[in-house]
Amino acid sequence: MRAGIVLKEEELWYKNWTHFIGKTMKTTGKQFDAVKFMRQQRDKLSEKLSKMTKAEIIEYFKRRKTETTIKPCA
Repeated sequence: MRAGIVLKEEELWYKNWTHFIGKTMKTTGKQFDAVKFMRQQRDKLSEKLSKMTKAEIIEYFKRRKTETTIKPCA
């Protein structure tokens, strides 16, 4: 008898979860596209680096490392 109750609870959770996801997707739409953003940043950096020599690229990344304050563990 208990197994039937657990199954019903899981079904209820799944229905609520899928309803929430569907509702969220419909109301928010796709405001931020991570893949599109990543590609834009990659293209922007690639364009910038293509005009630099190897020494300039190394200097650029050394400078960026000291300017960047975001840490992976933050």
